[in-house]
Amino acid sequence: MMTAFLLGSILFLFFGYNVRTPLIMYLIYATTMIFLVSDIFKVLFLKILVLAPLFLFLFFLIIDLNELSSGRLDMYVKKIDQLANYNFIKWVFGKGAGADLIITDVWWWEKKGAHSDVITYLVENGLLYLLLFVYTFIKITISSQKINAIYLVILSGCFFTSTISNGIFSRPIAGYLLFMVLAYIYVDINNRTQKTI
Repeated sequence: MMTAFLLGSILFLFFGYNVRTPLIMYLIYATTMIFLVSDIFKVLFLKILVLAPLFLFLFFLIIDLNELSSGRLDMYVKKIDQLANYNFIKWVFGKGAGADLIITDVWWWEKKGAHSDVITYLVENGLLYLLLFVYTFIKITISSQKINAIYLVILSGCFFTSTISNGIFSRPIAGYLLFMVLAYIYVDINNRTQKTI
């Protein structure tokens, strides 16, 4: 029943909402949940894992990645050019709020950001801020003595979506909900650990 619900909700998000960031994050979460509850999916997942290199090769051969990413790859190239012109001070502390907004050939109608939280943090706030962000993320990830798979997958999904898009970390309301869910999971893990002692 849970597997059917998760598969149905993935299809609903894909056809009804079709926004990549929440879809990718939910897909990572749902795949993990289905893997944990379904023995059939475990076998299927392992078969897919073995064939993954072939699927990836065909995918990259057939698909125009820049079109699939809605021009993000072109933007990332522009960001490399922008960062190449930074001096030491800008690399360490960034160029300030709004420095990430530029016009590209793909997004020509107005200034747009990198569509990657990680790149935005580097461009606007510098390497020091980015390293503190990554350190904080790692500390949150390993804060539990017994790492729960769901806790780990939610955080991994957050980091992945923030790398390829403007994800949860730059959306305050979604961020509040995320940390409420993580707090609930963390407390639940600790309660279960104390009951087994």
